Amino acid sequence: MDESIEIFNSSSILTLDEVLFYGLSPIFVFRHLDRYSYSDLTGYIVKKLFHTAKNRPRWSVIRARAKDGGILAKGYSKLRSEIWENLKKQRGSATSDSSPRVVLPAELLKKRSNTDFKSYLSNFTFNPKMLANQADAIQIVKQMGISYAMIWVRVARPYFELYKTKKVSTGNQNEKTPYEIMIPILQKLHESTGTSFWNMNEDKEYHCDDFSDPGHMSPNCFNDYADFIFKRLPK
Repeated sequence: MDESIEIFNSSSILTLDEVLFYGLSPIFVFRHLDRYSYSDLTGYIVKKLFHTAKNRPRWSVIRARAKDGGILAKGYSKLRSEIWENLKKQRGSATSDSSPRVVLPAELLKKRSNTDFKSYLSNFTFNPKMLANQADAIQIVKQMGISYAMIWVRVARPYFELYKTKKVSTGNQNEKTPYEIMIPILQKLHESTGTSFWNMNEDKEYHCDDFSDPGHMSPNCFNDYADFIFKRLPK
């Protein structure tokens, strides 16, 4: 289960709701209303309504896909087969020949790291509700008898250095780095629940540092990423 520092910040300039919230089912959100802010909930409703309208079946689209014996649909079928084969070859990473293999130059990666840090971490208010979600997730998998671990997926080195060295406002007089704020909290969670923590950011044996942006590895690193995980699964 992912344990990125950004998800525990409730005062970021840009939120991560698309990843962490929008994909949840309405029933789940309704059941846990107290875990989300008014802004979270209104944004969730608006996006659900928008995408429901945007992606509704349209006669013109149906006709286009059926044209010439469904040649357009056959193209999608071929792409799906290619991705299925790549899932096997690339250890679970579903890339295709059309997937961009962008690797940012070092100087640009440094600039983007500064920009992303300002967007996600320049102000840091620890969100206890997100930690409660994490604790509940641990309890659920334990009750189901599922083996699990927490993973802090690797970020670009300039970005990680900002985690450890850039002090940020925490809403009081004491400024701390995001690393100083969150690592003790996460360590306490792991110790109290007996949870393994796979820290890719400080693992001395992991060396693939090609990044498409500060928070996302390039597809060039997907095999190394998968190997990091699968080597630890037997434990």
